[in-house]
Amino acid sequence: MIVIKDVRLVTGNDYVAPLYVATWLVLSCYIIGNILVGIIVSSFQDSQEEIRAEEEKLERRANREERASAFASALDEESTKKLSLPGSKGELANGVPDSSARSEPVRLDRTADKNAEAWTTMVEKNMVDLAMEEANFCWPRDTLLRYYVLMEALQENLEERKQLLDLANHAILQMFDV
Repeated sequence: MIVIKDVRLVTGNDYVAPLYVATWLVLSCYIIGNILVGIIVSSFQDSQEEIRAEEEKLERRANREERASAFASALDEESTKKLSLPGSKGELANGVPDSSARSEPVRLDRTADKNAEAWTTMVEKNMVDLAMEEANFCWPRDTLLRYYVLMEALQENLEERKQLLDLANHAILQMFDV
């Protein structure tokens, strides 16, 4: 009411003041209401987009983990096929060659070649997933254990190689001394 009295004093007309105040209130409420509704709708749409993006990210991660588990199981199958070749002599139960049985070299047959080709095609097919793997990937315990067993076997092979090289050097020196 105070605003209407002030507008009457300025304009000097009793009909213009209420009309001016009413139109000003309606327009200001309309504009401010639209702005507020726009802000609310915009924030709601942003939150929906964030939720949708997060769901897509989780779905992609689930698909990638599913493909990775399938890839890991296929690799496990291929590695068990490679470690247990038929007819290979001097092979221990864990797949590490026994150094005492070296009478003849182990020859790979056609199935081993097919297994190797299947393994390489499987790795090439899943190379995109392997390249997209996140940096915070944690290897399963059984994979780390197999890696540890292989590293121990490699260390034993390196020590045996060093002994053989020392023996060969000693034999060559003995040959020159005679």
